[in-house]
Amino acid sequence: SRKMRIRLAEICVKSMKGRGVLLFGIGDDILERSVEIGKAAIEAGVDALIAHLPSYYSITEPQMEKWFVDLADRINAPIFLYNIPQTTGLSLSLAAVKRLSHHPLIVGIKDSDANERRQIKLGRMFSKRKDFAYLCGAGELVNSAMLNGAVGFTPSLGNLLPELVSKLMKCHSNGDEAGYVSISNSLNELAKVLQGGRGISRGLSSLKAAVSRTRLCKPHMLLPLAGLTSSERTELGKSIKILGVGES
Repeated sequence: SRKMRIRLAEICVKSMKGRGVLLFGIGDDILERSVEIGKAAIEAGVDALIAHLPSYYSITEPQMEKWFVDLADRINAPIFLYNIPQTTGLSLSLAAVKRLSHHPLIVGIKDSDANERRQIKLGRMFSKRKDFAYLCGAGELVNSAMLNGAVGFTPSLGNLLPELVSKLMKCHSNGDEAGYVSISNSLNELAKVLQGGRGISRGLSSLKAAVSRTRLCKPHMLLPLAGLTSSERTELGKSIKILGVGES
Protein backbone atom coordinates (compact mmCIF):
# COMPACT_ATOMS: atom_id res chain seq x y z
CA SER A 1 0.00 0.00 0.00
CA ARG A 2 1.01 3.63 -0.38
CA LYS A 3 1.09 4.01 3.41
CA MET A 4 3.40 1.03 3.84
CA ARG A 5 5.76 2.16 1.08
CA ILE A 6 6.11 5.68 2.49
CA ARG A 7 6.64 4.25 5.97
CA LEU A 8 9.43 2.12 4.51
CA ALA A 9 11.03 5.22 3.00
CA GLU A 10 10.94 6.99 6.37
CA ILE A 11 12.46 3.99 8.18
CA CYS A 12 15.25 3.67 5.60
CA VAL A 13 16.12 7.37 5.75
CA LYS A 14 16.27 7.20 9.55
CA SER A 15 18.41 4.05 9.51
CA MET A 16 20.83 5.36 6.88
CA LYS A 17 21.65 8.51 8.88
CA GLY A 18 23.10 10.12 5.78
CA ARG A 19 25.51 7.26 5.03
CA GLY A 20 25.63 6.52 1.32
CA VAL A 21 22.96 7.14 -1.30
CA LEU A 22 19.44 5.81 -0.81
CA LEU A 23 17.49 4.73 -3.90
CA PHE A 24 13.78 4.10 -3.42
CA GLY A 25 11.56 2.04 -5.71
CA ILE A 26 8.37 3.65 -7.02
CA GLY A 27 7.44 1.13 -9.69
CA ASP A 28 3.72 0.85 -10.39
CA ASP A 29 1.30 0.23 -13.26
CA ILE A 30 -0.32 3.64 -12.73
CA LEU A 31 1.67 6.80 -13.45
CA GLU A 32 -0.26 8.95 -10.96
CA ARG A 33 0.49 6.51 -8.15
CA SER A 34 4.20 6.38 -9.02
CA VAL A 35 4.33 10.18 -9.04
CA GLU A 36 2.51 10.41 -5.71
CA ILE A 37 4.77 7.86 -4.03
CA GLY A 38 7.88 9.39 -5.59
CA LYS A 39 7.10 12.88 -4.32
CA ALA A 40 6.35 11.54 -0.83
CA ALA A 41 9.58 9.52 -0.76
CA ILE A 42 11.68 12.53 -1.80
CA GLU A 43 9.95 14.58 0.88
CA ALA A 44 10.83 11.82 3.39
CA GLY A 45 14.50 12.29 2.49
CA VAL A 46 15.49 9.62 -0.04
CA ASP A 47 18.24 10.66 -2.48
CA ALA A 48 16.87 9.26 -5.74
CA LEU A 49 14.06 7.12 -7.11
CA ILE A 50 14.09 3.96 -9.18
CA ALA A 51 11.20 2.94 -11.43
CA HIS A 52 10.40 0.03 -13.72
CA LEU A 53 8.00 -0.02 -16.65
CA PRO A 54 4.30 -0.76 -16.08
CA SER A 55 3.57 -4.44 -16.65
CA TYR A 56 -0.07 -4.78 -17.66
CA TYR A 57 0.05 -3.65 -21.28
CA SER A 58 2.54 -4.44 -24.01
CA ILE A 59 3.57 -0.88 -24.87
CA THR A 60 5.70 0.52 -27.67
CA GLU A 61 9.19 1.94 -27.25
CA PRO A 62 8.04 5.57 -27.59
CA GLN A 63 5.47 4.88 -24.87
CA MET A 64 8.18 3.38 -22.66
CA GLU A 65 10.33 6.46 -23.06
CA LYS A 66 7.40 8.78 -22.39
CA TRP A 67 6.63 6.89 -19.18
CA PHE A 68 10.06 7.66 -17.75
CA VAL A 69 10.20 11.23 -19.05
CA ASP A 70 6.80 11.98 -17.53
CA LEU A 71 7.89 10.48 -14.19
CA ALA A 72 11.06 12.56 -14.10
CA ASP A 73 9.34 15.78 -15.18
CA ARG A 74 6.40 15.46 -12.82
CA ILE A 75 8.33 14.37 -9.73
CA ASN A 76 11.25 16.69 -10.51
CA ALA A 77 13.81 14.47 -8.76
CA PRO A 78 16.69 12.16 -9.81
CA ILE A 79 15.40 8.89 -11.27
CA PHE A 80 17.08 5.61 -12.15
CA LEU A 81 15.58 3.47 -14.89
CA TYR A 82 14.92 -0.11 -13.76
CA ASN A 83 14.92 -2.69 -16.55
CA ILE A 84 13.58 -6.05 -15.34
CA PRO A 85 11.88 -7.97 -18.16
CA GLN A 86 11.55 -11.05 -15.93
CA THR A 87 8.65 -9.36 -14.14
CA THR A 88 7.39 -6.61 -16.46
CA GLY A 89 7.59 -8.57 -19.70
CA LEU A 90 9.12 -5.45 -21.28
CA SER A 91 12.69 -4.40 -21.96
CA LEU A 92 14.13 -1.03 -22.88
CA SER A 93 16.35 -1.17 -25.93
CA LEU A 94 19.91 0.11 -25.53
CA ALA A 95 19.06 2.90 -27.97
CA ALA A 96 16.16 3.98 -25.75
CA VAL A 97 18.38 3.87 -22.66
CA LYS A 98 20.92 6.07 -24.43
CA ARG A 99 18.28 8.62 -25.42
CA LEU A 100 16.80 8.71 -21.91
CA SER A 101 20.27 9.07 -20.39
CA HIS A 102 20.44 12.64 -21.71
CA HIS A 103 17.41 13.75 -19.68
CA PRO A 104 18.81 15.92 -16.86
CA LEU A 105 16.85 14.06 -14.16
CA ILE A 106 17.36 10.51 -15.44
CA VAL A 107 20.68 9.74 -13.80
CA GLY A 108 21.23 6.00 -14.17
CA ILE A 109 19.93 2.52 -14.79
CA LYS A 110 19.65 -0.69 -12.83
CA ASP A 111 19.48 -3.46 -15.41
CA SER A 112 18.42 -6.96 -14.37
CA ASP A 113 18.13 -8.48 -17.83
CA ALA A 114 19.99 -11.83 -17.64
CA ASN A 115 21.67 -11.19 -21.00
CA GLU A 116 25.43 -11.05 -20.71
CA ARG A 117 25.98 -9.34 -24.06
CA ARG A 118 23.53 -6.59 -23.07
CA GLN A 119 25.20 -6.09 -19.68
CA ILE A 120 28.64 -5.78 -21.29
CA LYS A 121 27.32 -3.30 -23.86
CA LEU A 122 25.72 -1.18 -21.14
CA GLY A 123 29.00 -1.06 -19.25
CA ARG A 124 30.91 0.05 -22.29
CA MET A 125 28.25 2.59 -23.26
CA PHE A 126 28.40 4.42 -19.95
CA SER A 127 31.86 3.72 -18.49
CA LYS A 128 33.03 7.24 -19.37
CA ARG A 129 29.79 9.03 -18.47
CA LYS A 130 30.01 10.82 -15.11
CA ASP A 131 26.39 11.95 -15.30
CA PHE A 132 24.81 8.52 -15.75
CA ALA A 133 25.42 5.46 -13.56
CA TYR A 134 25.00 1.87 -14.70
CA LEU A 135 24.23 -0.70 -11.97
CA CYS A 136 24.01 -4.41 -12.72
CA GLY A 137 20.95 -6.11 -11.25
CA ALA A 138 21.58 -9.58 -12.69
CA GLY A 139 23.43 -11.44 -9.94
CA GLU A 140 25.01 -14.09 -12.16
CA LEU A 141 26.39 -11.43 -14.53
CA VAL A 142 27.92 -9.07 -11.95
CA ASN A 143 31.50 -10.11 -12.78
CA SER A 144 31.08 -9.40 -16.50
CA ALA A 145 29.31 -6.12 -15.79
CA MET A 146 31.87 -4.85 -13.29
CA LEU A 147 34.77 -5.72 -15.56
CA ASN A 148 33.16 -3.80 -18.40
CA GLY A 149 32.22 -0.50 -16.82
CA ALA A 150 29.40 -0.93 -14.29
CA VAL A 151 29.87 1.35 -11.29
CA GLY A 152 28.05 -1.00 -8.96
CA PHE A 153 25.58 -3.82 -8.53
CA THR A 154 22.41 -4.48 -6.54
CA PRO A 155 22.59 -8.06 -5.23
CA SER A 156 19.62 -9.48 -3.34
CA LEU A 157 22.17 -11.24 -1.13
CA GLY A 158 23.07 -7.82 0.25
CA ASN A 159 19.98 -8.27 2.42
CA LEU A 160 21.48 -11.42 3.94
CA LEU A 161 25.23 -10.75 3.92
CA PRO A 162 25.72 -6.97 3.65
CA GLU A 163 29.26 -7.04 5.06
CA LEU A 164 30.42 -9.64 2.55
CA VAL A 165 28.83 -7.82 -0.39
CA SER A 166 30.45 -4.58 0.78
CA LYS A 167 33.80 -6.38 0.98
CA LEU A 168 33.29 -7.62 -2.57
CA MET A 169 32.88 -4.05 -3.81
CA LYS A 170 35.97 -2.95 -1.89
CA CYS A 171 38.00 -5.73 -3.50
CA HIS A 172 36.88 -4.51 -6.91
CA SER A 173 37.69 -0.89 -6.08
CA ASN A 174 41.14 -1.83 -4.74
CA GLY A 175 42.04 -4.08 -7.67
CA ASP A 176 42.10 -7.21 -5.48
CA GLU A 177 41.12 -9.65 -8.20
CA ALA A 178 41.79 -12.81 -6.15
CA GLY A 179 39.69 -11.57 -3.24
CA TYR A 180 36.94 -10.45 -5.60
CA VAL A 181 36.76 -13.82 -7.35
CA SER A 182 36.78 -15.74 -4.07
CA ILE A 183 33.91 -13.76 -2.54
CA SER A 184 31.98 -13.70 -5.81
CA ASN A 185 32.18 -17.50 -6.11
CA SER A 186 30.92 -17.92 -2.54
CA LEU A 187 27.98 -15.60 -3.17
CA ASN A 188 27.12 -17.37 -6.41
CA GLU A 189 27.05 -20.74 -4.61
CA LEU A 190 24.70 -19.34 -2.00
CA ALA A 191 22.50 -17.77 -4.68
CA LYS A 192 22.12 -21.16 -6.37
CA VAL A 193 20.97 -22.71 -3.10
CA LEU A 194 18.42 -19.97 -2.48
CA GLN A 195 17.13 -20.02 -6.04
CA GLY A 196 17.10 -23.81 -6.26
CA GLY A 197 15.23 -23.80 -9.56
CA ARG A 198 12.24 -22.23 -7.82
CA GLY A 199 11.82 -19.24 -10.10
CA ILE A 200 11.90 -15.60 -9.07
CA SER A 201 8.91 -15.64 -6.70
CA ARG A 202 10.00 -18.72 -4.76
CA GLY A 203 13.57 -17.46 -4.81
CA LEU A 204 12.38 -14.34 -2.99
CA SER A 205 10.58 -16.49 -0.44
CA SER A 206 13.80 -18.43 0.16
CA LEU A 207 15.78 -15.21 0.56
CA LYS A 208 13.25 -13.88 3.09
CA ALA A 209 13.41 -17.16 5.02
CA ALA A 210 17.21 -17.00 5.06
CA VAL A 211 17.23 -13.38 6.25
CA SER A 212 14.75 -14.29 8.99
CA ARG A 213 17.45 -16.54 10.47
CA THR A 214 19.49 -13.44 11.28
CA ARG A 215 16.56 -12.16 13.41
CA LEU A 216 16.24 -9.13 11.11
CA CYS A 217 12.72 -10.02 9.99
CA LYS A 218 10.06 -12.73 9.90
CA PRO A 219 9.81 -15.20 6.99
CA HIS A 220 6.35 -13.95 5.96
CA MET A 221 5.58 -12.70 2.45
CA LEU A 222 2.93 -10.30 1.18
CA LEU A 223 0.34 -11.79 -1.17
CA PRO A 224 0.40 -12.92 -3.90
CA LEU A 225 3.79 -14.35 -2.83
CA ALA A 226 3.82 -17.14 -0.25
CA GLY A 227 6.43 -17.90 2.39
CA LEU A 228 8.20 -21.25 2.62
CA THR A 229 6.62 -23.96 4.71
CA SER A 230 8.18 -24.90 8.06
CA SER A 231 9.80 -28.01 6.56
CA GLU A 232 11.13 -26.03 3.60
CA ARG A 233 12.67 -23.46 5.96
CA THR A 234 14.32 -26.26 7.94
CA GLU A 235 15.85 -27.79 4.81
CA LEU A 236 16.97 -24.38 3.57
CA GLY A 237 18.57 -23.66 6.94
CA LYS A 238 20.62 -26.88 6.72
CA SER A 239 21.77 -26.04 3.20
CA ILE A 240 22.89 -22.50 3.90
CA LYS A 241 24.54 -23.48 7.18
CA ILE A 242 26.86 -25.76 5.20
CA LEU A 243 27.89 -22.62 3.29
CA GLY A 244 28.63 -20.79 6.54
CA VAL A 245 25.40 -18.83 6.85
CA GLY A 246 23.89 -19.66 10.21
CA GLU A 247 21.80 -17.95 12.83
CA SER A 248 23.19 -14.86 14.53
